[in-house]
Amino acid sequence: MKGYRILIGAAIVLVLAILLFRASTSLWLALSSPTPTVALPALLPGSRTVAFVTGIVDGDTIHINIAGERFTLRYIGIDAPEMASPSGDVAREANLRLVEGQTVYLEKDVSETDRYDRLLRYVYLADGTFVNA
Repeated sequence: MKGYRILIGAAIVLVLAILLFRASTSLWLALSSPTPTVALPALLPGSRTVAFVTGIVDGDTIHINIAGERFTLRYIGIDAPEMASPSGDVAREANLRLVEGQTVYLEKDVSETDRYDRLLRYVYLADGTFVNA
């Protein structure tokens, strides 16, 4: 009978150890994920900046709100047709469907702004979609 209790106790300890390991692994994966699944506080050093898209200018430029302040942002590495060109409306519409009204996560590169004083950023959606791709 004593051996049976020891066996049951060992089985319980093993099951608890497995559950604890799985929970800690899931937590580690969630915390180490490069794309946050919850909004990060805006403007934290060393992390992506959280912004809300308030408007679409054209295929590569948007209006955003960061912590109550409005900015115009241009996607790094994207050169979409200007609105005056024949496909300008198509580029703007694609950008509108992708980011309008969404919370986005911004990552700075080397330059802060362009010559028109627009923020230059890499932009990610909450699901990890890289907008600049």
